[in-house]
Amino acid sequence: ASAATHFGGRMKHTPGPWKVGNESIYSVDRYVKNAEWARIRGFNGALIAKVESVNPKGQRKSCDFDIEAANARLIAAAPEMLEALIDVHDIINSYSHIPAIAKACHKLQAASAAAEVKP
Repeated sequence: ASAATHFGGRMKHTPGPWKVGNESIYSVDRYVKNAEWARIRGFNGALIAKVESVNPKGQRKSCDFDIEAANARLIAAAPEMLEALIDVHDIINSYSHIPAIAKACHKLQAASAAAEVKP
């Protein structure tokens, strides 16, 4: 079941899957191309977020593009990671009498709370 289904449709974020970039946007300009690959888009192509680094001196450098793209990939994986967290929590919660598992369940609940999800 999806996270939204698991929580009775109370999820307010854009449903997944999310992806990085839009293959239909083509440019030979490296800046334009890299800028697109630092954007997170929903399943319908709508823009969810744009990742930008600001160098301490205020200018972006070419190495910032790689960092931005890596951050965008991590953010784009959020809906699937949330569903995996929920699944793992549901599986291991019945063993929460074991201290290490109780600690893991607490961490999963904290991560869910950070995403405004109440398991």
